[in-house]
Amino acid sequence: MEVLLSCGYAYNARFSSAIRAGTSAEYVGRNEAFLTYPSITVCLFEARPGILALYGPDTTRLTPSHGIMRTDLIKDIELLSPGAYRHNGGVNYVMADGHVKWLKPAQIQVRRDSDGVGIGFGL
Repeated sequence: MEVLLSCGYAYNARFSSAIRAGTSAEYVGRNEAFLTYPSITVCLFEARPGILALYGPDTTRLTPSHGIMRTDLIKDIELLSPGAYRHNGGVNYVMADGHVKWLKPAQIQVRRDSDGVGIGFGL
């Protein structure tokens, strides 16, 4: 297998908005005004090389609906170990306010919105 990308980090896909779907979707970033709870909103996190963005920790089988990646590379990406367990069963997550926290995947919420209490991917 060839090297896909050297980067093993991704960003929270909810920080993007698709402006054109289809075979070659394009994405634009969202304004920070979308954030209600920046101190508990995941911004960047560790993932398998080749993954650009996800809606939750990098733990499961990938499909185009689970994030942003090149669809022709999904089979190759899936051969790599998931990033969410990289460091003793967890990884480092950068929150939107800039601080970093080590967490296990089970400690992360994957809801679309934030409940204002738990750390997660909701805006």
